[in-house]
Amino acid sequence: IRLNCVNTFRENGMDEPPIFLVSNKNVCHYDFPVLMDKLISDLPVYKRHNFMLSLPNITDSVIEKKQQSLKQRIWLEGFAADVMNIIPSLTFLWDSDLETLKKSMKFYRTVFGMDEASLQKLARNWKIEVDQVEAMIKSPAVFKPTDEKTIQERLSRYIQESRLANHYLVTKNHHRKEIYYLKYYFLDMVTEDAKTLLKQICLRNKLLSN
Repeated sequence: IRLNCVNTFRENGMDEPPIFLVSNKNVCHYDFPVLMDKLISDLPVYKRHNFMLSLPNITDSVIEKKQQSLKQRIWLEGFAADVMNIIPSLTFLWDSDLETLKKSMKFYRTVFGMDEASLQKLARNWKIEVDQVEAMIKSPAVFKPTDEKTIQERLSRYIQESRLANHYLVTKNHHRKEIYYLKYYFLDMVTEDAKTLLKQICLRNKLLSN
């Protein structure tokens, strides 16, 4: 196909442009990832962030690029909060903090296609219950209380785990630092969820094609 396109351009005396072979049925294959990289590199810097977040989760590389883009955003938010330095040091999370964290988690899930609507669509395509899809990943359960743990207890555990993984926040405020530790933790969690479902999608597509 590629050679035929090249010959057609040459026969008509036209310059040969970059040619990308893509499939609407399976965007993981052929040149779709290369096309995405090309589009990103050709875009002005100020447009790259939004374009990056709008990309479908076609490869682990795309998912990781989204993750890095959002990590920069969280870092900037943390830096700005540190400059303002208006939040007192506390050892617990306010209700307003929980709402902020819920909104952040919802945003990350939407960016990575892990939101409720996307999971329901995936469940319909796979002809299974949405609960079965949610059971494959972690992020849907974060703000669901259980008999074993309250949401506060769960978030406290996440903070401890995140402290071990992230050492690059500049904020001096202990309370504000905990908020951004959790944002990083949520982002990493949703990133792994996206990779998990991508593997499932590729596996199921492979089985169907066979």
